Amino acid sequence: MDVKYTVTLNKTHQLCGDVNDFGVKIINKRNTIIEEPNCINGTFFWHDYYGVTYPTSILFVEGVIYKADSNHKPYPQSVFIINKNNTVEMKLIKNLNELSLSNIRFAIGGVGLRNTLDKNFKYNPKEEGFTGVFADVLGRRNKTVIGYNKKENKIYLMCRPNIIHKETYPWKYDLLKLVKDCEYDIALSLDGGGSTFMNNKTKMVFYGDGRKINNILGFNL
Repeated sequence: MDVKYTVTLNKTHQLCGDVNDFGVKIINKRNTIIEEPNCINGTFFWHDYYGVTYPTSILFVEGVIYKADSNHKPYPQSVFIINKNNTVEMKLIKNLNELSLSNIRFAIGGVGLRNTLDKNFKYNPKEEGFTGVFADVLGRRNKTVIGYNKKENKIYLMCRPNIIHKETYPWKYDLLKLVKDCEYDIALSLDGGGSTFMNNKTKMVFYGDGRKINNILGFNL
């Protein structure tokens, strides 16, 4: 199925595709030379002494556990889940052992932004361990988001430059307002800043800073 790419005047870049076409790929490449179409950078990561990257947030990809818990433990983390029956949900967990992995295709950790499908959800980065040195991911910088619209049953991948998670003043625009305006029922903030990049079907439309990243999210990977 074709993937739809759009960009607004305020430079909100979005890819929209079918749930069953969504995929995750471990890449370990610089984000200026990635050639896969219809993709963005994925979840948080770091690198070892030799420069080999690894995820620091929960990541489960089609039977393979790349990270069972987040580096922010003992805090739980919001995890965007795509089940084998192509239903989508988001849960707050500490470890993948809390999930029935036999029923799941993908589980991706990040910062929970919005979940209209869970009446108990609330935006609370501190509860998810994004405090102290980890709170810098909430500041004004390039952002990457994975979203889901239940009515359309579509996955959205979004990049937006220079935006903060939550503004101090309610009349100012922030990422929480943006994902609401985009009508995402579920929204998870991924690695941002210089990691942020996006390829549409034919070219790179949002450039990263050249750092080596661990994983990408996209369609038909």
